Amino acid sequence: MKLVHINCPSCGAPTPQTINPKQPFRCSACGSLLMMAAEKSVSIICPQCQTENHSFCQYCSVCGTRLLVDCPICYLPNLVEAEVCERCGVNIPEELKRREEWTEIKKNHDRMRKDALVVALKDEQKAEMQRLLADLDEPDRHTFAIFYLCQQGEAALEPLLETLRMDPDPDARYGAARALSMLGDPQAIPTLIEALSDPEPAVRYWAIDALVVYQASGANEAIAGLSRDPFKWVRERAKKALKQLE
Repeated sequence: MKLVHINCPSCGAPTPQTINPKQPFRCSACGSLLMMAAEKSVSIICPQCQTENHSFCQYCSVCGTRLLVDCPICYLPNLVEAEVCERCGVNIPEELKRREEWTEIKKNHDRMRKDALVVALKDEQKAEMQRLLADLDEPDRHTFAIFYLCQQGEAALEPLLETLRMDPDPDARYGAARALSMLGDPQAIPTLIEALSDPEPAVRYWAIDALVVYQASGANEAIAGLSRDPFKWVRERAKKALKQLE
C-alpha cells in the first residue's frame, strides 16, 4: 500500500514527498506555511519507495530498505528497533505509547464534547420550538411563527399535530393547521381530517385548505359534510375544495 500525499489547501499544489508529519514546512508553489498532522499509525512508511509496512518490520517488504521511525520529540529518524533517540535521548517506545494514550484520551474527550454539543443543540431547538408554538397563540405573530416552524422541517411535525389536536387556544390550532399545510408532510392528513370537526370555524376552514394542498382525496366525505356548516365562508371553502379534489 502506497502513502497518499495531500495537496496544499491554499493553492492545490502537491506537498513534498519528504516532509515529516507535525513539522511545519512551506508550500513550494504559494509559500503558505503548512503542517501535515497525522494520528499515530501502527505502520511504518518506507523512506525510499513510500510503501506502508507493518510496525514489526525492520526492512521494507517491497524494496528492502532499512526502515526508520521518527522520534516523537525531535523527529530525528531512528532505526525501528531503537529504544533511545540518537539526538535527544528520549525513550522512543515509551514516548510513542504515552502519545498513543494521550491521543485516545483526546478522542474520548472530543467524542464527549460532540455528544454534549448535540444535546445542547437539541435542547436549544426544543426551546425555540416551544417559543414559536407559543407565538401561534397570537394572530399578529402567526406569519413569523409559521414560517420559522416550517424551517424546522420534520422536527416540527409532532409538536404541530399535538397543537392542532390539544391546544385550548383556537388561534394556536388554526395557526398549526396553516403551518401543517406549508410543511408538506402527508403524515398530517389524518389529524387535519379530525380538525374538520373542530368547534372553531377558523380551524375547520384552514384544515380544509391544508387538505387541498395535500390533495387528500380521502377527505372528500368529511369535507362534504362541511357544505352544511353554519358559517358561510366555511361552506364555500368546502364546496370549492371538493371541486379542487376531483
